[in-house]
Amino acid sequence: MIAAALALGTASTQAAVAAVPARAEQFVALCESQKGKKYVWGAAGPDSFDCSGLIYWALAQMGIPSVHQSASLINATSRITTAQGATTRGALLYRPGHIAVSLGDGRTIEAMNPANGVRYGSATPSSWTAAGIIPQLAAAPAPNPPAVPPRIAVLGGDGQAVVKEGNLWESWQNMGIAGKQVIVEGWRTGVLTADGVLYVKEGALNAQWSVLFRGATSFAMSGQRVGVIDTAGTAWVKEGALNAGWTNMSGAVTQIALDGDRVAILGSNGVASIKEGSLLSDWVAQYNAAKSIALGGTRIGVITSTNAALVKEGNLWESWTEVAGDVAVLTLTPDRVGIVGRNGVASIKEGGLSTGWLGQTPGNTTDIRLVRNRIGVRLTDGSIFVKEGTPYEAWVGQLAGKSVSLS
Repeated sequence: MIAAALALGTASTQAAVAAVPARAEQFVALCESQKGKKYVWGAAGPDSFDCSGLIYWALAQMGIPSVHQSASLINATSRITTAQGATTRGALLYRPGHIAVSLGDGRTIEAMNPANGVRYGSATPSSWTAAGIIPQLAAAPAPNPPAVPPRIAVLGGDGQAVVKEGNLWESWQNMGIAGKQVIVEGWRTGVLTADGVLYVKEGALNAQWSVLFRGATSFAMSGQRVGVIDTAGTAWVKEGALNAGWTNMSGAVTQIALDGDRVAILGSNGVASIKEGSLLSDWVAQYNAAKSIALGGTRIGVITSTNAALVKEGNLWESWTEVAGDVAVLTLTPDRVGIVGRNGVASIKEGGLSTGWLGQTPGNTTDIRLVRNRIGVRLTDGSIFVKEGTPYEAWVGQLAGKSVSLS
């Protein structure tokens, strides 16, 4: 049995921007007018800003009193969900220590950090913990986007891609394509064939396929982004519609990972690097002797050349925490870390990075992936099992195969 790669996606959809009151549009325009200026902690214009300082300055130009502190700003809003915030122009998006302004189209304008200054970022709901509307702007929230049904995709023993939608016991639907890698991510399904052709469909499982790339060796998907590595080792990413153009990321790449507004690559020299926000932003080196790299929300993980699993949480300049040694596989979500040890034992931890490990398999595991409330493992004989809910739930056997993906 060929060793499988097990990949889990995250649910992400694109919703229409709600009608925007004039005051909210003026607020957004003021924030965007400062794009390109420097980030300086504690600054509130006019030449430099920190995250809350940009919002404080823009509101001051409109005669709206506020405070220069991110938690106080979000606490003064009328709360909405982060999904609504992502599609509400002028809404504030918050996570501990940082705040941004939603453009309503999946992007933000924000004073990001010292390396990036004031720039566009991502409004991916899972990247934020709170959202709200400034009462004086009176922007109406957009409706919740349609829910993405959970999906499981498998490449069977003959390489055929099949997908089930809904609960863990649903029937399989044949996708009509054989491949070597499959990913389900939100409303998108992608299959990479043995001869390097990447097919992606969007929407219902019976939607038509689009050919996105020829000559690919691997691919990744997150939200509205698709990334590939070509046969020359060059990484490419496209953002938005399936027919959008590709952006060259870097050469000499052996792995690409996507999550929210972050792109991660592993160079053939072992250097792991990340960029966040725009696809044109600069790379920030993360680790110089890595074997693999993983992303999950604001978490970044690497397996080092000595097989240690390191994870950092927050911005790109945080310190590393060693979470385990002798690790073969590492996967991340915003609140879970999963590993497979070199002894084949799969374990996860929930919550903070210092919490204890919860064993999931006694051995013979080749891969583990996490997404939302699902945990998936693949065993050495090709068997695939998935559980849903807590780490203590019973496993449900799935179709054995060469590759599997869950969302």
